[in-house]
Amino acid sequence: MLLDEVDRLEGVEIDLKSTSERFHGANTQLEVAKEKLKTHNSFEIISTGTVAVGSLLFGAAFNWKDDSTLFWILICLGCMLIVIGIAAKVLRA
Repeated sequence: MLLDEVDRLEGVEIDLKSTSERFHGANTQLEVAKEKLKTHNSFEIISTGTVAVGSLLFGAAFNWKDDSTLFWILICLGCMLIVIGIAAKVLRA
């Protein structure tokens, strides 16, 4: 009777070891996915911020139409930031 119990427990031990190995593999994959998500979220914030600041500069340029040098600098800088933000989002996806 005790030998049967020892055999049963050895079978359970093997099952527990395989379950433990699968758990550690899944846990590792989860941590990798979390790190990728952090990077993706940070990239989205930077890309969106670039487009927002570019749009702000582009819109603000029309308040300084009288100073043509400043007007064109703000227009060019705003357009570049918008294009960079859009290109970064397209290339990332």
